[in-house]
Amino acid sequence: LPFNRLTLNQLNPGTTWQSPAVEPAQGSLFEQNITLSNRAPFDPQEVLGYLSTYPYGCVEQTTSASWNNLLLDNLIPGYNLPTADYPNQAERYNNLSTAQLRLANMQARDGGFGLWGGDQTSVWLTAYVGDFLLGNKELAKKSFSQENMLNRTLDYLYQSVNNADYSQLHRSTSDTTAYAYALYVLAKAGEQTQGALLKALPIVAKESDIYPARLFILNALLLQGEVGKVAEQMALIAQAPKAISFGY
Repeated sequence: LPFNRLTLNQLNPGTTWQSPAVEPAQGSLFEQNITLSNRAPFDPQEVLGYLSTYPYGCVEQTTSASWNNLLLDNLIPGYNLPTADYPNQAERYNNLSTAQLRLANMQARDGGFGLWGGDQTSVWLTAYVGDFLLGNKELAKKSFSQENMLNRTLDYLYQSVNNADYSQLHRSTSDTTAYAYALYVLAKAGEQTQGALLKALPIVAKESDIYPARLFILNALLLQGEVGKVAEQMALIAQAPKAISFGY
């Protein structure tokens, strides 16, 4: 599988930056690109076009391909996108309804989601679907089956974060990121999970680095009203280098 590394670096006027040395594995291909911009490095047209060509119907791609229908109201005026190139309101509603029906048919008995359905569920993937469903709550309110799907998803996440053994987690592992994302989605849904959040916080709070699990936990704490703890963490993060690098 291809491996990508994205590095974001903020440059002050008159400063320079040098790319770190990279040693690709023997026989592998290596490509490096540098983009300079005075705004966040995000090209919505490229991303939306890429999502529209997703070839598979797994849970992740079904969710990702449909999510843009929730974002177009902000993306079109915010980036001056041509309206005619994207679905209108009625088409977006139909796209979201189709996606949610497919997701409902792939939801496991315990309320979670696996890549292709079935009972081998994933906390991270279920949190991803839950985040999408929360963004589309207006549609869920119009359908008992879709509202029930959201409630079962949140119940799965609630059980997962409250039964997790946080003593076995490490700050940058995929399991930690999954539980952190689940805690954020639950906080976004208004669920009270302070106990699990306070167990997870020490795992991601030991250093000044910025990485997804830490950001999920801090956003969840903020949504739960833990402003003081977030302020402490932000003061620590302020000491971190301005370059952020992560692989995917």
